[in-house]
Amino acid sequence: KAIDEWIDKPESDAMMKLAILVDARCVAGNGELLKDLRNYLFNKISDHPTALAIFAQAVERFEIPLGWLGGFGNDQIDLKKGGSFILMHGIRALALEQKIEATSTFERIKKLNEIGLIDQKFATELIESFDVILTFILQSKLLQIAEERIPDNRVDIRNLSKLERDMLKDALKVVRELKKFIT
Repeated sequence: KAIDEWIDKPESDAMMKLAILVDARCVAGNGELLKDLRNYLFNKISDHPTALAIFAQAVERFEIPLGWLGGFGNDQIDLKKGGSFILMHGIRALALEQKIEATSTFERIKKLNEIGLIDQKFATELIESFDVILTFILQSKLLQIAEERIPDNRVDIRNLSKLERDMLKDALKVVRELKKFIT
């Protein structure tokens, strides 16, 4: 009943709950119940392309922190909003559309490649980009903790070497490519 309501009235709160269900893993009890729920969701969403489009539209909510000339807009960028969220949610939306049961972003990318929705080169670029972005977020948080600051998802570009900035730019270009693909 809840799934029907979320899909029939695809508002932002409903889409968030849908994302939670798509990412859910059974940690106790009868795992078949979650599998049945997910199968019901897959079948229901197939009949509601508007709900799927609204679900995928969340990738448009945040801007990628790269200017048109390829530079960073600010010295500090939020890599969760402008990088990892777009990549994770974009892949989640494609997995939902394709009825892929995997819950890991990496596994979803591999499955999307296996079914031919994305080619091997793009799949590899997505995996590498996701890894780079998550690494920079983690490094930044560790530095913030070491400096006794409250950690957040912002990365200070001034703390990166030229090589690291180039790696991050390349990763964000792949995220931009995914965002265009989703759109």
